[in-house]
Amino acid sequence: VTPDVADLSLSKIADTLSPDEGADVTFTLMLTNSGTQTAYDIQVTDDLPGTLAFVSSAGSGSYSAVTDIWDITSLAPGATATRTITATVNSSSAITNTAYVSRSLDAAMGSDLADPDSVVGANTAMDDWADGDPDDDEASVTITPGATDLSLFKSADTTTPAYNDNVTFTLTVVNAGPKTAYNVIVED
Repeated sequence: VTPDVADLSLSKIADTLSPDEGADVTFTLMLTNSGTQTAYDIQVTDDLPGTLAFVSSAGSGSYSAVTDIWDITSLAPGATATRTITATVNSSSAITNTAYVSRSLDAAMGSDLADPDSVVGANTAMDDWADGDPDDDEASVTITPGATDLSLFKSADTTTPAYNDNVTFTLTVVNAGPKTAYNVIVED
């Protein structure tokens, strides 16, 4: 006999992986029930790091920026709930944003509902069972805010010119950053 279970899987994407510092990034969370039983009173915790400032949220269920919890009343077998969370990037360093299923019940206000391949409420580095298989009820996205990284090089066609010789200087600008630089002005 196979027991009825809700097999909740969470995925997360960002609309850009290299936003500018001060720009907004939108994370999309998708929660799917691949099990045989409806899950009730589901909570997904999405703790925004201090380097991301909450702007808005939209989609299925409700989201509290105070508790960082996405509440979903119920999710039937085969159904998917989607929510977006938009935040302002307040750092130039890499930022990892993680979300995980923190609660799933077998009935409205019922008892905890078992998940066959993860421990609901355990955000333990993506392997709750320590079996080498990543859990599907947790998801992370790492963004790396980018900017231009300009370097200026100057060279001469000769380093030992004679008196009254012409010297040609070459200025080279290199952008090693992930973003395109526009309207660059070099003065010499």
